[in-house]
Amino acid sequence: QALSVAPGLDYYGKLAAMYQAKRDRLLTGLHSAGLTPILPQGTYFIMVDISTLPFADDVAFCHFLTSEVGVAAIPPSAFYMDPADGAGLARFAFCKSDAELEMAIQRLQAWRR
Repeated sequence: QALSVAPGLDYYGKLAAMYQAKRDRLLTGLHSAGLTPILPQGTYFIMVDISTLPFADDVAFCHFLTSEVGVAAIPPSAFYMDPADGAGLARFAFCKSDAELEMAIQRLQAWRR
């Protein structure tokens, strides 16, 4: 029943708009923190190019973020057949509450200052 009612309530349009707003907020926040995000086109993850940052790889960067900055990111090298292909990237999820996204952005900006 829910699937037949959802289109009439514009459920899917509202859902897409909500995730796009979250995506755009995190993209702006990552840029403002001096990071280089890659615009996603079909997921609720944003990849960031970390290849110019002074970390050995994505695992070291993500460990640092979690332990020192208080922001969790996912090291994507684990998803690559050759982990070196993902070592210069970090993956951030934007399927979070607005408050969580704002807190992460503030922490990233403070770290980059």
